[in-house]
Amino acid sequence: MKLIISIIIFLISSSLSYAWDEVDCQTLQKDAYIEHSYYVPQDCWLSAGSPRSYVLQFYDGKHFIDFMTQTILASNTIWGSDYAYQRLKKENIEEEIQWKNLGTNPKISQKTESMLSSDNKIRYYYKTFETSDGKAVYGGNTMDKTFYTFLFFTEDKSENINEDFLSELLTSLTIKGKHKGKSTSVSLSSNNSNNNITTNNNSKTNNSNSSSSSSQSFIEMCKNSTLSDLDKDVAILCLEKMDN
Repeated sequence: MKLIISIIIFLISSSLSYAWDEVDCQTLQKDAYIEHSYYVPQDCWLSAGSPRSYVLQFYDGKHFIDFMTQTILASNTIWGSDYAYQRLKKENIEEEIQWKNLGTNPKISQKTESMLSSDNKIRYYYKTFETSDGKAVYGGNTMDKTFYTFLFFTEDKSENINEDFLSELLTSLTIKGKHKGKSTSVSLSSNNSNNNITTNNNSKTNNSNSSSSSSQSFIEMCKNSTLSDLDKDVAILCLEKMDN
């Protein structure tokens, strides 16, 4: 029911000037996809207008994923505003929760946090929330002509959506022209005890040694990469880190 309500309301609320077509998810592998052994996209939609838009969803009765990308096709044109960041405003997250039938009485973290995918290629700005039906992480990023949003929701409130799990899952995302997803089998249960992301003001428990190691790995990645191949935010962060 959640899956059906989610996409029906999404399509109604989207611009009526563009046609949405349900498509075989396998046909989108080069454009927008989740390269995961378990969280395989089940229901996918395409709007062939401009912006070119994709919506991919997964639901197994407990975990729900919604992944959307939108790309402007016109040359010399980029998004005039950071649409992904705008989606993190409290009223917009409340709207998202309602559209996707994710429960009532939402408690939304106040501060916007950010993290990198485990391959350090894409940045993810996010907030957490908890409702009567479960808890989630929701966010995305705007990258020139493309912006994406990614939601991971669990109906089991005892589960912790931790940083190790989330960063690895982000690495599996294919965003055409920005990131080629890398196959992974990471599961929430196997990473459930480390680096917990909570809904209480987005407080996080981190291991300082792990942070130091991650920072060093990131610097090494910067040294071995061509800045033009990285997401703009990642490239800026590389320059900042290497200047220190």
